Amino acid sequence: MNRDEPTFDLPVDASKVVCPHCESDVVDIESPFGGSVSEVLFRCRKCRSFFHWVKWQPEPPR
Repeated sequence: MNRDEPTFDLPVDASKVVCPHCESDVVDIESPFGGSVSEVLFRCRKCRSFFHWVKWQPEPPR
């Protein structure tokens, strides 16, 4: 049985996210629900650091 991967409407455009550690723009969403429902967990492909963003913050992570 093939299932489509779930999609989530995130309040941030992942293509505009920049790693706060190395300032790379090559970032993946690791989990749309990080440590809590109100967070998005990201991972930088360049420095491999994890970082989160709280969904009600007005700007994407930098």
